[in-house]
Amino acid sequence: MLPQHVPVHAAPADDLPTPAPLRRESTGHHSVDSAPDDVPKMELVLDLDHTLLNAVEAPGVGLPPPGCTAFTLQSPGGGEVRYLLRLRDGLASFLEQAARIAKLHVYTMGTASYCREVMTLVDPKAGTDGQLVTGKLLCRDDGQAAAFDKSLEHVCKGAYSKQWSSFIVLDDKEEAWDGPSRKHVLKCTPFQYFDPETAGPTAAAAARVDTTLLDMLRVLRAVHLEWSRGAEPSVAHALDSARLRVLEGVHLVLSGGLLSDAQQPQRCMYWRLAEAYGAKCHYLMDAKVVTHIVAGPQPSKTVSAWRNDPSKHVVSVSWLLESAARWARQDERDFGERDFGQAKRARADAPLEGGGGAGSSGGGASDVPTPMFGGAALDEEGLRRAVDAIKGLIPASLSATERLKIAIRFLVRSEQRPAAAELFARFDAAMSTGDDVGKKRVLDDLTLLVGKEPLKAALEALGVSGAPPPRPAEPVTASYRDL
Repeated sequence: MLPQHVPVHAAPADDLPTPAPLRRESTGHHSVDSAPDDVPKMELVLDLDHTLLNAVEAPGVGLPPPGCTAFTLQSPGGGEVRYLLRLRDGLASFLEQAARIAKLHVYTMGTASYCREVMTLVDPKAGTDGQLVTGKLLCRDDGQAAAFDKSLEHVCKGAYSKQWSSFIVLDDKEEAWDGPSRKHVLKCTPFQYFDPETAGPTAAAAARVDTTLLDMLRVLRAVHLEWSRGAEPSVAHALDSARLRVLEGVHLVLSGGLLSDAQQPQRCMYWRLAEAYGAKCHYLMDAKVVTHIVAGPQPSKTVSAWRNDPSKHVVSVSWLLESAARWARQDERDFGERDFGQAKRARADAPLEGGGGAGSSGGGASDVPTPMFGGAALDEEGLRRAVDAIKGLIPASLSATERLKIAIRFLVRSEQRPAAAELFARFDAAMSTGDDVGKKRVLDDLTLLVGKEPLKAALEALGVSGAPPPRPAEPVTASYRDL
């Protein structure tokens, strides 16, 4: 029993959809629950707000923006409150893929009535054989305003921490969890689709496809693989190892005013962040060891001295922040020293720029695997599963050409992606001039680069026959209903 002062509401069966076990049955491509019986599953605890979705109070009666849903709830003080909600891009496919390697739970600070309404959108097949969230649903009681720390002990009903070995949490706020639970948290970037002031989509959110869940699925799969095969004693250990691999082999110095305390550099946020993700930080420049100079906004002699040296990467701090946010070393070429603004994010008109979560193309990245699966050659079944997974996480509202571009980035190694981008530029040029011979040559070259079978599988999965069609004149906003 939980302590009386902990306002956690474990929704009863008549409050929220009753969890039902997934049935093992064929869907034509894969079983609903495809994990072999002898492979253990993790316990994945999911936060809702800013992790899987974004909701905002929106007074009025107008139609919701495209791809969004409106609903109303009773206010504790009387009357109704209207909300607009947007599910994060790729959520449906993320949950389906995650359910194959983990039992899914939900733990939110939202109230019971809010959780009940939202879960009908997050898991629309609840109560059927297609239900994905089959674990616990934890939330606040209606009218309970007191804040509290989340804890895995609430999910485990008072189990000791040694029994948490299979648990992992996906949340945008690590600090929302108590101390013992935090080592289990896989932190994602917050999903902020709406502007709270206007209750409308932010310009940045409306202009790009959010790939965060794709990145998080890649991490979850890596963690599950290491834990389930016994390479790590617990999911928390596997998660920590995955974090340290992100910048493994990187030796960096912080320059241009990034060191806030030169006497105690370990107190610097960027220093701590880099080392948390596996990099080794150096106080002084050592040309024999240092691989990266992370540049701040102030003039720097170190940056000037090494800017044009091909043996060193001179990058902005956005490179470090983005690598940590996506749990993957980013391509240094996308993060020049003068890029001090917002870290680059994938947009619908430039899908997964910078490798889409794969390793860098420089500094020994030739052996970095593709994000969704290992870099080794896949058998026919493995290839089909990989392409199915990629397909499900690409917004269907994009043009066939753009969907194929994204898929190709996950079928080739990182060092091959510039060549793939050049081929697609040639294809776009041939399309604009009606050059059928040029299009044929590009497809032949693309076949040589990607491989006949992977390209064929991608074309078939995406419904593209022959040459990809031209890109639409106006970009189309992705709708979660199509994901």
